[in-house]
Amino acid sequence: MTSHPGLELLYLIGRADSETERAVAEWVDTTRHTICEFLERVDDFQAEHRDELMNGEMVEVFCALGKRQEVECCQETVRQSIRNYLDKLIATEGKVPFLPPVEQGAPPAQILAQLFLDHLADEAFLHIPCSSCLCLEQVHLVSFSSGEDRQSHADALPLLWSAQENPFFLGKQLVTRSFLLGDLHGRRVIAHQFDETIPYLILEGGVKLYLDSQIPYIRERVGIRDIDLLSPSDIDSIVSNPIYHFGLAFVPHPLFDDWHKVLIYALAIRSEQWSIQTIRAIYSDFIDFIQQAVCDTLPAEVMFPGKEELFYQTLLVQIENMRAFLKGEEEQVISKDLLLLLQTRYIYLDVLYPVIEKSCPEFHTAAHLPHPFCREKLWEIAQEIDSPDANRKGIAWENTAQYILNCIPGLLQTGKRLITGREEIDLCYCNTSTDQCLWQLGALILVECKSWKGPVGIPVIRQLAHIMSAKGLTAALLFSKNGITKKAEQEIFQQALKGQNIYLFTWGELMQLQTTRDVYDLLLAKIDTLTDSISDDIALLGA
Repeated sequence: MTSHPGLELLYLIGRADSETERAVAEWVDTTRHTICEFLERVDDFQAEHRDELMNGEMVEVFCALGKRQEVECCQETVRQSIRNYLDKLIATEGKVPFLPPVEQGAPPAQILAQLFLDHLADEAFLHIPCSSCLCLEQVHLVSFSSGEDRQSHADALPLLWSAQENPFFLGKQLVTRSFLLGDLHGRRVIAHQFDETIPYLILEGGVKLYLDSQIPYIRERVGIRDIDLLSPSDIDSIVSNPIYHFGLAFVPHPLFDDWHKVLIYALAIRSEQWSIQTIRAIYSDFIDFIQQAVCDTLPAEVMFPGKEELFYQTLLVQIENMRAFLKGEEEQVISKDLLLLLQTRYIYLDVLYPVIEKSCPEFHTAAHLPHPFCREKLWEIAQEIDSPDANRKGIAWENTAQYILNCIPGLLQTGKRLITGREEIDLCYCNTSTDQCLWQLGALILVECKSWKGPVGIPVIRQLAHIMSAKGLTAALLFSKNGITKKAEQEIFQQALKGQNIYLFTWGELMQLQTTRDVYDLLLAKIDTLTDSISDDIALLGA
């Protein structure tokens, strides 16, 4: 998400496939990625295809899309940047001017201009800039590329992208098909119904999926007219919808509901005890942001006049319930729907953190700074992992796992050695990041530590999977000092096929770490390895 209303960025890279005579494209956009992720992915694409780009075998297209006025302003910003760049080039008699890196928090138009200028002057060779405009019903798109001889290919890529992503405005927020449908991953089908002869599915979490291609999935939820009962989603709407207390009806409400839930999560991951006064100020800024950038607003009658304090008290209860869940405490109130929602809507955090900081300047959750990795410190903490005293050995191994995970930015420790009615949890972490890779772990990450002399067997894997299932989680970390048995390895694979991912770390692997980056890379390598191991497995079709 960009923080600028009505404008998103898109980077396309593609080629013409000589065998099929069809265009082949890859892309990254800011509807599904934060600005930082977007820039990193562009760098990755360019590095991966550097030779093909240098040889002219591939085409790069830099796009902005949104409402017409915003797109036209962006187009003019880029064109002015090109003119300024060429003026500098002439003034320096052909010496390519230095382009400083894009500043954090720069407007989307400035980011696009910088990316395109980097492309134009690649390898000290100046390309010819080209641009074109495309109107996709309510969405306007301007694209920038280079080389007049490849203009037809550059124009074809945005059309290819739009045919697959079908961008449209939901309220004031621009969304794409893959962004919306990402919410369906991991949801079970509960029932099927008909709405005026149009069939639809009711999915886990109470969301509706119409089986008609003309009706987009917008996370509409079942209500009393669908099941003749007040569903949990109906009750949530009454409790959390500002219409009843402030006379503000946000349209579309499902979109507002998504943002509201992510706000609750963002406030819960701080240990601070929020007061009604602080929450009132934060929520006021939140409402202003939603009105400006996300939803249309309709006036409505206030149904509970003079009851604003009750609304804020309810928010505080929701925050505390979420906070208790993130600490691993026993609970019955956190819906799995929220956990599934966060796996794609975590990008809202990138926008909500600054909104919260307007009223609470000390709020720095997004910058939970990890401690730097120190090899000597690791050895100091782990010196008793071979102790003959089982208790001291176990504590030392837990502290080792804790030290490693505290080196990873975005993972915040919330609990240690928790014993609840159903399970015992060694360590708990919540996800405060806006890192797409880390969000493959979900919102809450459980950590199991085993300092056994021998490898861990199947019972430990199955018990950990049971705890994950009870809490609605899809990922956990297993720190086993001496690894796992072959059968346990096969069990991890089988659990992954069911959508429950357990990532193993051993003392031998931790001994190889040298830098803070190594810690992060090790975790990502674990995620990628397990994902790749099941990605093409035929058993997924029968899981």
